[in-house]
Amino acid sequence: MKTHVSISVFAADILKIGSELKTVKEHKADSIHIDVMDGHFVPLFGFNNMWAKAVGDYVCLNRDIHFMVYPTEEMIDRFMDEKVDTITLHLDSAPEDVLLYGISYIRECGKRTGIAISPHTKVERLLPFLDHAMEILVMSTAPGEENSCFVEETYERIERIKQLIGERDISIAVDGGLNAQRARRCIASGADKIIMGRTYFAETHKGDLIREIQQAAYA
Repeated sequence: MKTHVSISVFAADILKIGSELKTVKEHKADSIHIDVMDGHFVPLFGFNNMWAKAVGDYVCLNRDIHFMVYPTEEMIDRFMDEKVDTITLHLDSAPEDVLLYGISYIRECGKRTGIAISPHTKVERLLPFLDHAMEILVMSTAPGEENSCFVEETYERIERIKQLIGERDISIAVDGGLNAQRARRCIASGADKIIMGRTYFAETHKGDLIREIQQAAYA
């Protein structure tokens, strides 16, 4: 089974986003990753629902919506449409009961559900969600911060989360500061999905990069 590669649209050059996005489909990425940030839970602002839909319709790929916000049911509703595959909430964004309700609501709407964990949050805090979430998003940089550095402990955290998941059917995604070498190490540690932004858009041979990561699971 190949590794899923999702391209983070937030890293595209906003002044030539059309041509940047065209390459994502041409080079056969598996999905696009859209960061929704509110300037409150994290410092930056990200995509709104109208931009997210426009981007998804343009590339004709499934969308993963990554909420770096204090979530509400109304906000989640605004991003629901047929091309959305996975909606991920942040572990630190709300109390446990609110997050569990949000996960349940997303699943009732027919979408895959994810829980994101920040680099310095203890992985054991995921335990109450492992019977409910379908994906764990391991943040390898500080969420919603410009120029944050890759956290080397990410590999060990992936391995530990893999142990906690056990036999459950839960995928592990990784997001933040990934290049090809780091992506391969994450996959070797147990990751199923790689989210890549700046490295992809800066790469001259984009198709080769995507294929390399997709095939890394076979190595």
